[in-house]
Amino acid sequence: MDVIDVIRDRRSIRKYTDQPVSDEMLEKIIEAGLWAPSNKNRQPWHFVVLRSPEAIERYQEIVHKTRQQFREELEERFPNRTFVVEESLSFMETLGGAKTVVLAFLDKEYGKDDEFASAQSTSAAVTNMTLAAWSLGIASCWMYNPKKVEGDIRAEFAPEAGPFVCALSLGYAAQQGRAPKRREGRVTYR
Repeated sequence: MDVIDVIRDRRSIRKYTDQPVSDEMLEKIIEAGLWAPSNKNRQPWHFVVLRSPEAIERYQEIVHKTRQQFREELEERFPNRTFVVEESLSFMETLGGAKTVVLAFLDKEYGKDDEFASAQSTSAAVTNMTLAAWSLGIASCWMYNPKKVEGDIRAEFAPEAGPFVCALSLGYAAQQGRAPKRREGRVTYR
């Protein structure tokens, strides 16, 4: 599949089948992340792959602490679209049944003065993973960093790492993704 087609076709999927992602496919996805560009080639990321039901359940328990705050944010953003609020909260609770979740942290050596650039570099690595996964027929959903529980997530899964950046669920799609309309006026040529 052409890279431009992968970029245009990829969708965030929030419901997965029971089929696990194979070790071979997971290795390809992770490797794509490791080949991402990074600020000053620091490769400032540290990934933790959750595959056991116990680890995924523990991650869900920690994130659940932010449910009410997340609901309020969603209701403010989507005041007339309760289905979006409920769908998002449901995904937060269940991860759509994903059997694999990648947690992205900054490496402990990222350097405090470069945290912003390191977070951008780590986000580029996660983007590579989403695109590689889609090209292999595996769906994903990039999940934001709930600051309220960032310390809990790090303490539980990667106390040796730097700050938590985001999570990425992986699995085989059990639903079709929707392509939101692209917003106009987001590019200026000079």
